[in-house]
Amino acid sequence: MLHDFRNVVMKLPQASGNRHPPGQGTGKGDAVRLVHTIFLFGILVTVSIPPLQAFLQLPGSVLVTITSPASGSTVYNTITVNASVNSPGATVAGVQFKLDGLDLGSEDTTAPYSVLWDTTTTVNGLHTLTAVARDAFNNRFNSDPASVTVVNGNPVVIENQQQGSENWQMWRPGYRNADDVAKQIKGYGSATSVNKGDSITFHVTVNPAQAYTMDVYRMGWYQGLGGRLLQHIGPLNGVQQPSCPVDTGTGLIECPWTASYRLTVPRSWTSGVYLVQLTNAQGYQNYIDFVVRDDGRPADILYQQSVTTYQAYNNYPDDGVTGKSLYDYNSYGPNTVTGTPRAVKVSWNRPYTHDGSGDFLRWEYYCVRWLERSGYNVSYSTDVDTHENSARLLASKVFLSVGHDEYWSKQMYDGVEQARDAGVHLGFFGADTLFWQVRFEASPMTRGADRVVVGYKEAYSLDPVQGPTTTTAWRVLNRPEQTLVGVQYSGQLFPPNQNVPYVVQNSSNWVYRGTDMGDGSSVPGIVGYEADSSMSTAPLPISVPGTYTVLSESPYFDGAGQLLFANSSIYQAPSGAWVFGAGTISWSWGLDLPGVSDWRIQQVTANLFDRFLGKK
Repeated sequence: MLHDFRNVVMKLPQASGNRHPPGQGTGKGDAVRLVHTIFLFGILVTVSIPPLQAFLQLPGSVLVTITSPASGSTVYNTITVNASVNSPGATVAGVQFKLDGLDLGSEDTTAPYSVLWDTTTTVNGLHTLTAVARDAFNNRFNSDPASVTVVNGNPVVIENQQQGSENWQMWRPGYRNADDVAKQIKGYGSATSVNKGDSITFHVTVNPAQAYTMDVYRMGWYQGLGGRLLQHIGPLNGVQQPSCPVDTGTGLIECPWTASYRLTVPRSWTSGVYLVQLTNAQGYQNYIDFVVRDDGRPADILYQQSVTTYQAYNNYPDDGVTGKSLYDYNSYGPNTVTGTPRAVKVSWNRPYTHDGSGDFLRWEYYCVRWLERSGYNVSYSTDVDTHENSARLLASKVFLSVGHDEYWSKQMYDGVEQARDAGVHLGFFGADTLFWQVRFEASPMTRGADRVVVGYKEAYSLDPVQGPTTTTAWRVLNRPEQTLVGVQYSGQLFPPNQNVPYVVQNSSNWVYRGTDMGDGSSVPGIVGYEADSSMSTAPLPISVPGTYTVLSESPYFDGAGQLLFANSSIYQAPSGAWVFGAGTISWSWGLDLPGVSDWRIQQVTANLFDRFLGKK
């Protein structure tokens, strides 16, 4: 037998990705085989001899993936890190999790594979998680990395340490506010709020067609600058979208605009109120308002943005011809079923009028600034979220309704009442709260749930739904707002743009601790533009005996020239929950608005939170 010892090394193909272990053969993950060519009885024969390890095993395909937390997430406290292993043809002996390349806990040898991670032992910031699967022959298979941001302590405090910006403001030189007549640039979002990690779609029109940009700001304190730029988008190609038809019966206006941009909210973003600043090539600007929720992180305080009331007053397009709201004073065009121009249905599938922010910058922004400046642990949602899932309130110690929160569904009223009765403290830092009942309906245009607000109001006899959810005043339904808030709407100041002083009563109450105020002391500019009063014509809330207290008695004149008195109040429910009613829409002005803010209003508010949060 004649042997030809010409040895040829041939590579076996290597699978892509992380399915095969490194370190075999050539050192690059390739197995090798030895090929012998021999002459046997005059016949050329090729014999392929695998290496020794191939006789011992052939590595199967193994894919290991970290399934949670998702890459890009923000994590805090103790979490579970999970991994899945897909291993056809191989036996997995265990999975070792790693944090920044070092072992995280011990190897998990039983599926499903997981490890507990106490993130409080890790410095705040960006970290990398990986998982390494080990098979029965000690081959190892690495997952792709997952980058997560550790945020322990109060995420609002950490967020406000970031550099802020004043550029969110639209009254800067060189820029102009778009209007509802020319519609130089306007837009709306597909949702009033979105959870971290989910998506929201923006619908934008420009006139004439031109490029535009979108800058996404989170609103807060930020060294007094008021906002922080989170993302710049564009330039994008803008188009002039079609006009928005009006339903002749209900007055409903929805804008059938194509989608302009879809934003997936990073999991690293902090819950808050966000403004999208739209800017076209000609320098015209407008906002889109939305909330980022953090459904996985309960906070001490749950702040509710009053977007339903924004929409009730929204008469887009405010062009003097077609715009409609739930009010006659700013509705135009043909009469609806009410016999007047006002609508009985309004939709979020259209922009807010004027600057596009609803009433956020007018009534709520200054409270948000103060809360975040003060370092409170707060998370944000909207009243639509309260309508859809009021159980979310039970995860927090305090529920806040701020500014002008006039329109409530039955689900909202029931849910907040149940939260109070479960021990959740309530802060009503506004007035004219809970006056009208509304219903939510799906959009006829998109079929999206809860995109339409229904409010027949004084024309409630025309409401096709008669019963507990008929859309009229809560007092008509024998559920006056005073039984929850402690006070209720009494009137609008006249002149409407001239606030009056807040006048103290019962100054010995704990609410006034540290303010140096006595009975009759006053704080200018706090009461307006609408006010509440404690009324003998409505039942008082059920309370712990001796706790219901009227805290102020501020004289004002209404539009009819009648002298009335605005009241704030405090009481403790039998559950132990404290409930404060400010009795003025402008309470937040006293917290942070330059020229109006007053340390005594700030101290009263801090006293309330100390009691709410169990500090005193």
